[in-house]
Amino acid sequence: MKSSVLNLLLCANAVTSFLNSPSTIRHEPRIAFKSDSSNLKKGCSGFRTKLWYNEEAGSLSIPPDWRQFRANLVAQERWKEDQTKAMAKSSFKRFFLPPADEGHPAAEETSQLPEHWAHPLHHVEHGSVLIANEKLGGVFSRAVVLMLSVGNGKSTGVVINRPLDGTLKDAAKGSNVAKPIQSTFASSTVSYGGPVKEEDLAILHSNPFAEGSREIVPGVFVGGSEGLRKLVCHQEFHPTKALFARGRAEWIPGQLDREIDRGVWRVASASPSLILRHASAKSSTDVAAHGTESGLWNDVLQCMGGKYSNISDNFRE
Repeated sequence: MKSSVLNLLLCANAVTSFLNSPSTIRHEPRIAFKSDSSNLKKGCSGFRTKLWYNEEAGSLSIPPDWRQFRANLVAQERWKEDQTKAMAKSSFKRFFLPPADEGHPAAEETSQLPEHWAHPLHHVEHGSVLIANEKLGGVFSRAVVLMLSVGNGKSTGVVINRPLDGTLKDAAKGSNVAKPIQSTFASSTVSYGGPVKEEDLAILHSNPFAEGSREIVPGVFVGGSEGLRKLVCHQEFHPTKALFARGRAEWIPGQLDREIDRGVWRVASASPSLILRHASAKSSTDVAAHGTESGLWNDVLQCMGGKYSNISDNFRE
């Protein structure tokens, strides 16, 4: 079974490589199916699923969002591991403990991923997120970083869970954001994006129709502020659905890989709903950046399951 799932994953990656240019997908995604199995928490508990099956064609099909397809493969493997453990526990009770009054009906697989999902990756890739080690201090303490570019040159990303006090109206002072953009998106949330070029602000959003924007992963786009401004003027987009990031994080070639190898960062693939969590936050006190039960750092680790969920529990403030 595991070999067949792995073959399906390789097929998905091959299709992805064909459909996407090398400049967009720098690394073939690799995952460990046996990494962690657990009862997921905080909105991730429905993370069990079947593969997509095309009844008309009578075969498995790969959906347009390859990340979601991969997440389903990981979820299916987790579900099967959980069922194996449950059956072993049930057998132990049947042979060594008094019979229970009620049986143990088998859990059913579901065909839908939950809204919020995340799973670990072995290597950083375009659109993946970095989760700071729980012992990391400084500006990246409990940070979640969305990777905007990964390749042979420098890698760049923005912190997405450190909303600043106030909105763009307050944070745009001293920045290079054009006045019309400041006016239109005055109510938008701004996150501390990183220590590099803090005068620059990047805009993250979910609208695929904004002219000039670039898709990071399906459902998450960067840039296109002028195109978004026009959509706002036509009441086709609300400014509070955009998340600005002031500054960014950068790594020279090889630096990020070394930091990951040392355990400074954990790498994951995450759902658009988690990536854009703070797009609807009104201030740093509306949805806290970290250290509370609603913190994105905690929630991503919870969705990753296993030892990552335990880390979240142990370091929840």
